[in-house]
Amino acid sequence: MTVITGQNGYISSFLKEYLKKNGFDVKCVGVRGEISDDIFKNADTVIHTAGIVHNKKADESLYKSVNVDLTEKLAFLAKESGVKHFVFFSTMSVYGLIEGEISKNTPTAPKNGYGKSKLLAEEKLFAMESPDFKITVIRPPMVYGKGCPGNYAVLSKTVKTFGLIPDTDNKRSMIYIGNLAQCVEDIVKNRISGIICPQNAEYVNTAKMCGYIAKYSGKKVIFSKTLGLFVSKLRVNAVKKAFGSLYYSKDIAYLCDAVGFEESIAMAEDL
Repeated sequence: MTVITGQNGYISSFLKEYLKKNGFDVKCVGVRGEISDDIFKNADTVIHTAGIVHNKKADESLYKSVNVDLTEKLAFLAKESGVKHFVFFSTMSVYGLIEGEISKNTPTAPKNGYGKSKLLAEEKLFAMESPDFKITVIRPPMVYGKGCPGNYAVLSKTVKTFGLIPDTDNKRSMIYIGNLAQCVEDIVKNRISGIICPQNAEYVNTAKMCGYIAKYSGKKVIFSKTLGLFVSKLRVNAVKKAFGSLYYSKDIAYLCDAVGFEESIAMAEDL
């Protein structure tokens, strides 16, 4: 049996339904409050998605309590219960970059409490690894899909509100939720351990993504190279996150191609 932590999360909810459809015996469990020692009874795989993401109200002690201490506790219980494989959802933020290429030689250097806590949790988990207890760390880039929260939802709303889009020549690692689920299925089926950096089979150009969002939401937009040149020179982090380049090099990227790029946007916009 596969147990997924995080009962109400976007990723956990999608994974649960996806894995069930593909023949897995799977359940989601909550990990808030008191946790039973037999939470992972009869499980052979645990997929740990629960945690605190970017939260302005959270300080480093809260990040550590939830993302590090809780993770370590759950991994200990899993190992004691005979679980063979512990899959941990980390983040691209462990590299601390807003722009640039991330390769096998890029050091981890998180800049915020979220990234720092996820990296520390990774280190704790790998220290617990043994031949009978495999550890997999997934460092996803931006995840998007139908009903998703976060940056994609903001971008989609922006496209539908404003008719003028910066035409930029950037590239980003992103992953559609269905492709991420495919990646997790491969990891669990094949007991793949180590660090996994998943992304769509192709890099995402923000202007191209905006074009597809407009197409599948029935909106008309105008692309401006002048505006694209202007935003490319802005040193504002929010702008760089949307229109700058940040991507995994192909030497470390785990390419997921279950759903093509245009099709993924069509599915994400099917609200």
